[in-house]
Parts: sequence; C-alpha cells; structure tokens
Amino acid sequence: MMVCNLRHMTTRSLAAAMVGGLLAGCGLGSTPPQGVEVCKDPASTCVLGNGMSLQTRTTPKVLVPIDLSVRDVSTSATAVRVEATMAGMSMPPVGVDLRGSGPSEWSGQLILPVCSQGRSDWQWTLITRVGSGEQRTTIQVEAAQR
Repeated sequence: MMVCNLRHMTTRSLAAAMVGGLLAGCGLGSTPPQGVEVCKDPASTCVLGNGMSLQTRTTPKVLVPIDLSVRDVSTSATAVRVEATMAGMSMPPVGVDLRGSGPSEWSGQLILPVCSQGRSDWQWTLITRVGSGEQRTTIQVEAAQR
C-alpha cells in the first residue's frame, strides 16, 4: 500500500520528489486552489495535513458505490461527514454521514453522479464535528468515468 504523506514535505523536498518520480499516484498533477489538499489516488491512502488519513477501497468512479474510510479521527469527534462538489459548479453537494467503525475510524459509502460537462475534478470536504465546533478539510479527488 502506498502512503503519500504531504504534510511533512518542504517545498524543496516536494520538488525533488516530483523530479524523481516518487509521487506517482499521490496526485500532484494540477494545482489545487489554496487550502485544498490533493489526493490523486485515495485507494492508496492519503495522509492529510490535519493528521487524518482518507482511503477508498477502490479508485473512485462515478455511479459506482465508493467505500471510504477516514482514520486517525479525534476520539472526541461526534460526527464525520464527507461532501462532494466541483469547484465553480452550481450543484447541491453529494454527501454521506460516516459511521464510527472502530477507534478513531469512520466509514461509509458515497456515490458520485456523472458531471454533465465531463469533468472529474471533485472536491471532497471532510467535516469533523467536535463539541459545538467543526473542522473542514477540502481535498481534490479525481474520479474516473465509468
């Protein structure tokens, strides 16, 4: 299993890794908007800047159920949700409330609709609720067409 830990990479080490081809599958192809993390291949596990990790059982595809899990979630989290949207698209978010599936782990199933414009650049927002507050992490995820 490939693990892409982007939060510990400096600009210099990131550039060196890209030149060396070490980030194949880690998803640094297109530049995301500021504050958006990239997860090109969530089936290989993506470690997020907040310490949590996102993984899908298979490569995300539209109209196919995507089993996903989020690990290393704060034990004080009361709810975890994933919402999928596309940047610049006026559409209601597609989302799923995840269920606790073990210590610090939440899981669920998400189905992405087909984009009428043929786009596949999804932004998943991971919403973690702790007490009366919430933490939002936006992740750029590419989804294959059927």
